[in-house]
Formats: sequence, structure tokens, C-alpha cells
Amino acid sequence: MGVFGTGAVGMAALIAAKLRNPEVLVAVDVVPERLKRRARHFGATHAVNAKTDNVVERIREITRGAGLTAALDTTGVAAVARNAIDALGARGHLVTCAAPPAGHGDTRGFPGNPHGQDGERRDDGRRGRRRC
Repeated sequence: MGVFGTGAVGMAALIAAKLRNPEVLVAVDVVPERLKRRARHFGATHAVNAKTDNVVERIREITRGAGLTAALDTTGVAAVARNAIDALGARGHLVTCAAPPAGHGDTRGFPGNPHGQDGERRDDGRRGRRRC
């Protein structure tokens, strides 16, 4: 499992995920202090700094190419959600606890966005959840 964003919600997610005894629990953030101290303390087996590492490549290395079975995005940043999607393995699931504010980045195709690639309203029932 991967937790993208290790603020308050991300830390709570790490604690909850750790209770399930995952083999791999990856914390991803851009703040080194969160990764060094808090993420490891709250159960992460691996920490990835999104400022210095290629997140998707690093997660693929950690999972020996399999990708994540599940990911949680707590940031509300479209580029982070895209990294989380790309880091998922076959049949992996992404949960988003935040969405980018209107007008901040390209949110078309963002999980939970009710609009498709062309901005048309999507009626396929995939709001708030995306299976990859």
C-alpha cells in the first residue's frame, strides 16, 4: 500500500494500514522531516521523497515490479494522483481523500472528477472511485 501525502490524514492512514500488517507500506511526501521521523514512526516500511526521487520508478523497485495493491492520495494535487495511479499494480485501487480546487491544474481524468477527458459530464458511475 502507498500513502501519498503524510500530513495529519496521511499519518492516520499509515496507522490504520499498519494494523493490517502489509508487507510493503510506502509513504510519499515532499517534506523530508515527515518522511524521516513521522512516517517511519507510524508504520511506513519505505519512504519516498517526491522532490528527489521518481516516485513511480522507486515504488516499482520497492514492489519488485508489481506495483501497489492500493494507494491513498491525501494531497488534492492532480500530479500526485497521477503518480499514485501510475504506481498501482494490476487491479490496484486508488482512494482520494482530497481533490484539487477548481482551476488548479488539469483535473480531467482525475479520480473522482465527474468529467471525462473532454470536459463532458461522465455518466459511467465512476465518481469518487477508480479501478485500474
